[in-house]
Amino acid sequence: MSRFRISGALWDKIHHFASFPQTGVSLQQMILFGQHPSQGTLLKASQFLSEELPIRLSHRVVELESLPDGLSQMPSIEKVKEWYAQSFEVRAHHLPKTKTTKRHRAEAPDARSRTHHLPLRHAQPVSRPADARGTGGDTPDPGPTVHAGESRNKRDGVWRDEAEDTDRAEYPPEVHEYNEAFTQLLQNIKKRHDPTVTTVAQGVLEWKRKQKAGRIGQSIQEWLDRFYMSRIGIRFLIGQHVALNTLSPHPDYVGIICTRANVHDICHEAIENARFVCEEHYALFKGPPIQLLCPKDLTFAYVPGHLSHICFELLKNSLRAVVERYGVDNEDAFPRSRWWSWRVPRISPSRSQMKEGDPKKRDPAHMDVSGLVLSYLYTTMSDEGLEANIESSDFKAPMAGFGYGLPLSRLYARFFGGDLRLISMDGYGTAFVESRAAAMIRQEQARAIVGDGPSAGHAESGWPTVFIIGDSTASTWTTVHAPETGWGQALPLFLDRRHRVVNAALSGASSKSFAEAGRFDPVLSAIRPGDVLLVSFGHNDEKVDIPTHYTEPWTTYQEYLTGYLDGAHGKGAQVVLVTSVERRRFDSAGGGPYTTHGDYSKSMRALADRRDVPLVDLAELSLRRWKQLGKEGSTEYFLWLKPGESNNYPEGVEDDTHFSGFGAIEVARIVAEELENMEIRDLRIARDSVVSEKDLVWPEPGEGSV
Repeated sequence: MSRFRISGALWDKIHHFASFPQTGVSLQQMILFGQHPSQGTLLKASQFLSEELPIRLSHRVVELESLPDGLSQMPSIEKVKEWYAQSFEVRAHHLPKTKTTKRHRAEAPDARSRTHHLPLRHAQPVSRPADARGTGGDTPDPGPTVHAGESRNKRDGVWRDEAEDTDRAEYPPEVHEYNEAFTQLLQNIKKRHDPTVTTVAQGVLEWKRKQKAGRIGQSIQEWLDRFYMSRIGIRFLIGQHVALNTLSPHPDYVGIICTRANVHDICHEAIENARFVCEEHYALFKGPPIQLLCPKDLTFAYVPGHLSHICFELLKNSLRAVVERYGVDNEDAFPRSRWWSWRVPRISPSRSQMKEGDPKKRDPAHMDVSGLVLSYLYTTMSDEGLEANIESSDFKAPMAGFGYGLPLSRLYARFFGGDLRLISMDGYGTAFVESRAAAMIRQEQARAIVGDGPSAGHAESGWPTVFIIGDSTASTWTTVHAPETGWGQALPLFLDRRHRVVNAALSGASSKSFAEAGRFDPVLSAIRPGDVLLVSFGHNDEKVDIPTHYTEPWTTYQEYLTGYLDGAHGKGAQVVLVTSVERRRFDSAGGGPYTTHGDYSKSMRALADRRDVPLVDLAELSLRRWKQLGKEGSTEYFLWLKPGESNNYPEGVEDDTHFSGFGAIEVARIVAEELENMEIRDLRIARDSVVSEKDLVWPEPGEGSV
């Protein structure tokens, strides 16, 4: 079969579409819009996807063309790039055509008459005449354009009304034919990209072989995260649309989303599947037993396939570790696992000399190696065996995969706002992995802790409590992550001891995800008149590939910030906006540091000016500091550790976003000095104190977190 070639004209169109931002869609939006599918709602969904998919596909083509260190030139990576370009070209030039009457278009729900609907773009590239070639004039009207500055979606409840309006309208047979044809086009695109995961893995192996690299670096790990997160998003949108068009209605399902996904049943099925694979691989009569401890009535809205994938990968690793620990000839010795625990693949070649449970004899595998285990291509299999496994996998489930199962599971968990973490259990040689979906987080908000009781708002009468909401750069890190430290964790060292500081900043949060997950609710309930709220988001608002986090800087970003302002002001609190601290990024040509936050810092400055709210411009102040320190000197502020320097990071780490203890202290010092200059009412800065890293406290996991 001849390879697809990207022409110059197609490249021009790809770059044009890639200049537009992606539009995020939440789980709640998908449920509300798809609850009552009709030809009208399906047509609106088709219109949205006909606009959104080429933008997402074009982003990936452009990124695949410009990967670092020659990765783009690997044959397998070029093949994947051509797949994405071909899907883009098919969508742009081979859309199904249908004739629609003016009456039908008049009856179609007008997005301008509703405040909530399928998210609209801030600009529609196909609305330009030069970009409409090949779509035909008889395709359904794509609808109005929403431009920057116009209000976006407000309340999900109104969206249901729009779906009901389309349900009442009558549509000609041509609309049904168009929906069927468009669905078939999407199915073809989805099938074309089925081998993407394994093909990209092959491409990275080709690159490793050419570069003679032992382990892939952080920049490629981060790209793989972005790429596969985007792939999950694209396949979710396509899968949801196809399901709404092809599957029979079910009371518990909206497309591929189960509104009452039963956690017990999904986990039980994953256990059975994992044990079956284990028994076949090792030729066992009976695999290691697993006792599932989970309420049988625990349900929430989720995509069962995502949760099933996560559970299966965790359990498969667990069973493999148990069998290799006890041996295939000792089935009777297999312990019964009462918790979801799995053994980290051993690093030490002398594993047989390690006495399990003896904390005095620490195997390197007992350390926190989550950075390795959750990285791509980290496997006990050799590169030769790995390559053979990739080529023959064909979506089977080998007991020892190609090092993608766990990192992809983490992405599935993060897709709707959850996470997947590995925590070392010292002395046992095992690790406990916890996965929590966003919907489950919402259910647990009633148990969130913001203080110790009714009087948590103030440590002493008359002294305001300082609340901090933000992302990982400000959050409080625990003992399993030390010496990683957030500036909010260090800020109490610069305040008068009579102040109480409640750091509710959450790793991975954006202004949107923090609010949508209900994380601000317990903070707001604890705020009292005179208290101080520091608001610092931006790092994760930039992530266009994560729809639950992404905000547009001049619209939705400001809307969520405004929600925090209005909520705290309504309680009589003082609010200070804090622009996101800059990452350590220096110009490769030998120049100075540069900003990485685009318009987000500008947008927060504009909002602070418009609302006359105090602003700590941490983005600008940190950028000045990095310039003063230089490229080498600034590493002291960040989480840079050599191999063996920390038990939590046995392989070392070079993180240019998060801080060391020293760096967090110095950034907190900058914030404290700015707060003092603002003369915040009743806020006292402890200027006479001498602060060092020994004053920092890393709590145990779960202590006092929001």
